[in-house]
Amino acid sequence: WTTPGLLGRLGTFRTRYAAAVEGGNDPGAAERLATLVRPFLLRRRKSDPGIAPELPPKTETDRAVSLTAEQTGLYEAVVRETL
Repeated sequence: WTTPGLLGRLGTFRTRYAAAVEGGNDPGAAERLATLVRPFLLRRRKSDPGIAPELPPKTETDRAVSLTAEQTGLYEAVVRETL
C-alpha cells in the first residue's frame, strides 16, 4: 500500500513471483522479489551494535484461542480460495 503497482496486479504477482517461488521452477524469482522490496524493509536484531543491549531475553508464550463464527467463516473462505 505504500507503493501501489510495485508488485503489479495480483494475477501478475501470483504468476511472476508466488507460483514461481512455490513451484520451484524459477530459482531467480525469490531473489528478484527480495531485490524489489528490500528498500522498504528494515530489520534490526538485538545483537546489532547499539540496539538496546539492556533488553532482557525474549519471552514467548503460546495461547490457544477459539475463532469466532465470523472468523471461522473468513478463514474457511480464504482456504477454499487459495487451494
